[in-house]
Parts: sequence; C-alpha cells; structure tokens
Amino acid sequence: RLCRAEAALGALQAVKLERWEALSAAEIGIARNEELRALRREAVCKALGVMVATITPTMVSCATFTSLVLAGEQLTAPVVFAAMALFNAMRAPLSALVELFTALAHARVALKRLEQVLYAKD
Repeated sequence: RLCRAEAALGALQAVKLERWEALSAAEIGIARNEELRALRREAVCKALGVMVATITPTMVSCATFTSLVLAGEQLTAPVVFAAMALFNAMRAPLSALVELFTALAHARVALKRLEQVLYAKD
C-alpha cells in the first residue's frame, strides 16, 4: 500500500494531467483493504492465542484432578496446592509463547520484504 501511495504521489503531476486519480485511488483502496484484512486476521489469531494460553493451565489442572479422582487417588491440600502452583507457573511462559509467534510472523514478513529488495533487478 505504501509503495502504491508513494508511486501515486511521485507521479502526481502525470496523474493529474492524465486524469488517473480515480484509478490510483481505487488501486490504493484495494491495497488498503487487503492490508486491513491481514491486520484483522492477525488480531484474531493473537486473541485466540492469548485465550488458549490463558485457558490451558485451568483446563490441564481440571483434567489432572479429574484423572486423579477417577484413578482412586485422594486429593489432599498439599497435592492440590502444589499442583495449582505448578499450573499457574505455566501461564507466563505460555503468554510469552504467543508474543514469540507474533514476533516471528512479523520477522518473516520483514525478511520477505528485505529479500525482495536485495534480489530486485535494477
């Protein structure tokens, strides 16, 4: 989108003389809509990742305690509190994992753009 906008601004005089404003605006609008769709998709993926990272320790603790009860073990306070402490300790690394995946996606996009610039023929 930025490249198209820059090209339109750079050739503004030619655009005005040839009456290409509508064509340039439509092209920039299409690129803008694609970019907005990508940003929405990224926001949804990040929200889902945060939700999963938040819910996972709770779901794992419920499954663990249910398995213990179904196996015939007795839940005592020391066992429950120790397990809860371990499951809560999982929250921070899982949240960091979501941020890591987001950063990796951004790095991948940046590398693709850099690769296009470096391999472009003059």
